[in-house]
Amino acid sequence: MRHLAILFIGLMLAFQGCAKRGDYDYRVMINYELGMHCTGFDFEYCCILPPYNSIQAQVVKVGMGKKMPRLLDAQKPGDPTILIDPDTGHEFKLKYELVDNTFSEGGKLVYWKAPFDMNRNGMTGDPGESVANAYFSHLYIYKDLEGSNPEGTSLDDKKIYVGGPNLQVPQDAGPSGQKLSGFLRNSGVTGTIVYTKSPVLENTPIVLTNPGIWEALGLPITPFLDSEVAGRDVKKVQENNVQPYQVAKVSLVDAQTGKPVLNSIAKEVHFEGTNPIDVPNCSNCHSNENVNSGQPGSAGNDNRDAAGGCFVNRDVHSNPNKDKDGVGTPEHLNSLGRWLQANVTRQNGRMKGLWCTNCHSDLSKELYKQDRLAAGEAFNPKPDATLRGKSLEEIAKGLNLTVAQLTARMDPKVVMDASGRDIGNTVGAWKSAKQGRLNAPIGVIATDGKNPIIQKDSDGDVSVELLSMNPDLVSQFASKKPVTPPYDAATHGRDYWLSPGVPHCADCHAAPFVEGQGGAAYPINQPGRYSSMRYSKGHAGLACQACHESIHGLYPVTPNVDRTTYQQAAQLNPDGSHGPLKCQTCHKDVNQQGVPLLAAKLQYSGKDITGNYDLAVQWIHANAPDLGGKKPGLTKTGK
Repeated sequence: MRHLAILFIGLMLAFQGCAKRGDYDYRVMINYELGMHCTGFDFEYCCILPPYNSIQAQVVKVGMGKKMPRLLDAQKPGDPTILIDPDTGHEFKLKYELVDNTFSEGGKLVYWKAPFDMNRNGMTGDPGESVANAYFSHLYIYKDLEGSNPEGTSLDDKKIYVGGPNLQVPQDAGPSGQKLSGFLRNSGVTGTIVYTKSPVLENTPIVLTNPGIWEALGLPITPFLDSEVAGRDVKKVQENNVQPYQVAKVSLVDAQTGKPVLNSIAKEVHFEGTNPIDVPNCSNCHSNENVNSGQPGSAGNDNRDAAGGCFVNRDVHSNPNKDKDGVGTPEHLNSLGRWLQANVTRQNGRMKGLWCTNCHSDLSKELYKQDRLAAGEAFNPKPDATLRGKSLEEIAKGLNLTVAQLTARMDPKVVMDASGRDIGNTVGAWKSAKQGRLNAPIGVIATDGKNPIIQKDSDGDVSVELLSMNPDLVSQFASKKPVTPPYDAATHGRDYWLSPGVPHCADCHAAPFVEGQGGAAYPINQPGRYSSMRYSKGHAGLACQACHESIHGLYPVTPNVDRTTYQQAAQLNPDGSHGPLKCQTCHKDVNQQGVPLLAAKLQYSGKDITGNYDLAVQWIHANAPDLGGKKPGLTKTGK
C-alpha cells in the first residue's frame, strides 16, 4: 500500500506540472515544404541558396468509438498561434523547437553579419545592410502575411519590403520573423502570401504555405548541432559535424499557461519531424572517382549506389528495402510508371531506384501542359482529361512521338562523343533555354489584336490584363482577342521550385494516387492542371505530405541514411511501421485488416472495403475533396 501511495503522489505531482489530461489523443503530422535544402554557410564569399527551411504541421484529434477524427486548424481571431478545439473550446498552442539547434549566426553561419550595399550608395554599414535582409528584398506585403491589400494598390510607397526598414529579418529568424523556436502560426484561409514584381504583372502572389497549415516559415536552419560546433569559427566546421536530417519537435501546450497537454494515457503530446538541410560539397560528385560518367552501369559509376543523400538511397523511390520495411500496398502505377519499374528501378532482380532525370524531365512538363482537368475531378479524371492514364502508345501519339522516343524521354541519357566525353546535350532530358526549354502557358491575357493590353499604375509599373488563370478557357474571352503566353513571357518562374515545371506523382502513379489540381497557389500552380505534391491536399483535408512526408524523403526511408524520418513514421503509426501513415494513426478503432470500424458498408469499385486494406486506401484517395489546396469548410472564425 505504501508503494501505491507513493506512486499516486508522484502522479499527482506530475499532473500539477502539466495541463489537464485530455480525453482524446492527438497526432501532430510534421513536414517540410522542400525536398532537401542546400545552402552555403559563409555568405561573405559564397552564396548558394539562402537558409530557408520551414516546419509545417497539421493536428488531428484521434477518433474514438463512434466519433470521427477531427482536423484542428481553427485559430483564434486576432492570434494565429492559438489553436481552438471546437469540441471543447480549449485553447492550445503548438510550441516548436529544433533539437540541439538553437542558433545559427556565429559558429554555424555568417549571414546577418555579411554586409551588403542594399541602398547602392557605394558603402556598407548603414542599419540593416546585410545579406540576410537583401536576399528576400524582392518580396513585399501591404498589411499582413495573408496577402491583404486593403487599398487595392500597387504603389511602391505602400509596399512593405522584406528586409526593408519596416520589416527587418531578425537574427536567427526567417523572412516572416519566426525564429528557431517559438509557436507555430496558422496560415489562415488564404495561406501565407507575399508579393513580388514580375516583368509584366504587379503584385504577383507567392503562396508560401497552403491555407490552414500550422507553420514556422523560412527558418535559417543549419545542419550543425549546438553541442558539436558552439564557439567555433564557421570556417573550421568539419564534414563529420554535418547532420543533414535535423529534428523538429512540436509540442501541444495550454495557450494560457504554456504547460504541456497530456493525452489519454497521461503522456505529453509532442511529436518529432524532419528538417533536411545539407552542405553542398562539389567534390563528392566532381573531379574524383564518384563522378557520374553519364553511362549508367559502366565502370561502377551508377550514382544510385552512393551512400545516400538528398535523394539517392533515401526515400521510397530509391529505398532498396521499401517492400520489406514500410510499404503496405501496391504502387498503383500508370503505364509510364510500369515502364520505369520494369526498365529502370529493377536491375538484376533487385531494387535500384530512380535517377533524378527520370522525374525531372521535359516529358513531365509536357504531360502537365496536356492536362485538361475539370473542377473537382483530379482524383477521378475523365478519359480525355489527361494523357497520364493512357497506354504508352496513346501517350506517344498524343505527344507526336514514337514509343521509342517516348521511352527515351522517360529515361534520358547524356550524349557522348567518340572518346566518351559529355558533349553538353542530352536525349529527352530537361532542356536549357538555349536548347528550347518547354514552358506551359501561364493564363489568358487580353490584347488589342496585336499586343497585350497594358495598364500602368502611378509609379509607371506595367501589368497585363489577366483574364483567367486557366489557359484552357481562352475561348470564353473571344471579345478580348486573348492569347495564352508562356511563363517565360510573364514571370521569372521557369524551371525552379516556384513554378509548374516540377515533377508530379501523376506522372507515374494512376488516379486516384495523384495530386489534386492547382489554383489556390497561382501562378505556382494552375486550375485545370495537376498541382505539385507540396501544394496538394487529400483525405479529410490532410496535406499529402502529412501521411507521405515531403518529396525526396517520402516514407519509407532507409534507416542508415535518414534515421530521423525513419523514426518519425514509427512514432505516428501505432504499429511502429515505417511506411505512409495508416488509418489507425487517426482512427483508434480498426478491424484486423487495419480498416476503421466506422468504414463499415463503404464500397469502392463495387466492393466492400472493410475486408481489404488496399481497397480502403484507394477509397480515401478517390473520395478526397479536390479544392486546389484549400481546406474544406475553413473560415476566418474557424467555424
